[in-house]
Amino acid sequence: MQKTTKQPHSALVPDTHNRDYPMYDWPTRHRAIVAYTAGREADVVFIGDSITHRWGGAPFDPSDTTPRTGLSAWNTYFGAWNPVNLGCGYDRTENVLWRIENGQVDGLRARVFVLLIGTNNIGINTPQEIRDGIVAIVDRLHRRHPAAHILLLGVLPRGPTPDDAGRQAAADVNRLLARLRRPYLKFANIGGVLLERDGSIAATTMPDFLHPTEVAYRAMAGAIVALLEDWLGVANGVPVDLWPHRALTPMAETVDENLYVRNVAVSQVVPFLPPAEKANGTAILVCPGGAYCLLDWTAHVERLARRFNPEGIAVIGVRYRTSPPATHVPGDALEDLRRAIRLVIAHAGEWHVHPDRLVGLGYSAGANLLLVHASTPDDLLNSDALHQGGARLGHMALLCLWPHDKPVSAYSIRPDAPDAFLCTTEEDPVAPVAFSQGIADVLRQAGRDADVTIFPKGDHLAFNFREDGPEVDWIPAFLAWLKEMKIVD
Repeated sequence: MQKTTKQPHSALVPDTHNRDYPMYDWPTRHRAIVAYTAGREADVVFIGDSITHRWGGAPFDPSDTTPRTGLSAWNTYFGAWNPVNLGCGYDRTENVLWRIENGQVDGLRARVFVLLIGTNNIGINTPQEIRDGIVAIVDRLHRRHPAAHILLLGVLPRGPTPDDAGRQAAADVNRLLARLRRPYLKFANIGGVLLERDGSIAATTMPDFLHPTEVAYRAMAGAIVALLEDWLGVANGVPVDLWPHRALTPMAETVDENLYVRNVAVSQVVPFLPPAEKANGTAILVCPGGAYCLLDWTAHVERLARRFNPEGIAVIGVRYRTSPPATHVPGDALEDLRRAIRLVIAHAGEWHVHPDRLVGLGYSAGANLLLVHASTPDDLLNSDALHQGGARLGHMALLCLWPHDKPVSAYSIRPDAPDAFLCTTEEDPVAPVAFSQGIADVLRQAGRDADVTIFPKGDHLAFNFREDGPEVDWIPAFLAWLKEMKIVD
């Protein structure tokens, strides 16, 4: 009897295609990728279909009209890691296999591959067959790059509701992938960041219920960064989402001509860390000002980091939610601040921060936010492990403290409130000297140390860092207070 040989299914047979023409030409993109990757070093390399392709990033051909929806998030979250994008629209597992076997990764020196593939096989292959194709890709990548790690992302949810047939097929594939065990492999199903509370997908997240919007790419990037940091460490200026699993909001933040950040819906911390060998354990957690409706990020965070990092001091900015879209002011911002304190403490070892040397610093509304923190009980309303850690902040610096239209008597200082450094000017019409002095008195009555520094000249923006430093140099008084508090040597 003649023995029949079982033929491999289509998900395992390397093949080419040009299904997305005329949006882009697949053979042309393949050749461009091979040329771009030859001899190139990259910390992270993304491989996948149109969802990966639409991150944007290099290599990029101007004739390629594929939307670069995720480019802003790509640059913000991954830019420090020399990322390479090997996404090709409409790819299936068999097409990625062909690309790997035909030179796309051979010239690379990569530390981590991020693989997202399989959604275009749904409806053509069974979940087991799709799983087989993805495993074949993983194995080929490892064979060519044995020292690299592989972050395997689960097939993203698709279709408007949980009972969608494509959604259920994706879930079946992910259940099979979750069983994979490789020492160099990490599987992560990040699709939950794209879902509403009832499991549906909003049109503002995926208009076609397949391809993410800019806001969705930002949410995905935040989840991916947290996974990459285990292998790549923390990259300076790369945001860490405070609430990566919360429902998405369609409003994306903007930066205006004054470099003010508005419409902050995705709250984050952004670490700016000195070299590990220079770090002295002190960290400044900065709450930028902006009347709770914007964040003066450049003047209050980035330039401050350039001033303090050379002295071994970390600067960590808090991108708390603003109004709009926040509706609970300052409650939403307070929740973000306390989450940020806990997150920094949780990362203290890898960020070379000593928790006892963590200092909150706020400008204007940011200073008011720290004051609200000092006068509001810290109720543990969330059940996750990070939140249970407590938001202990031992010291705070309040610059040009904004009353937020409230008298001193509205702020009842907690017994465990931080010791404080307050700094203001006699000419500031927004942050009156009398208010800072009154808050200092209330702090002292609560048993806290309060040091007040008053400059005779300067308006409400006098402490802002310009390119050449602040108009009124408050830094010497601040450093003297840090030394007095034994936060710096």
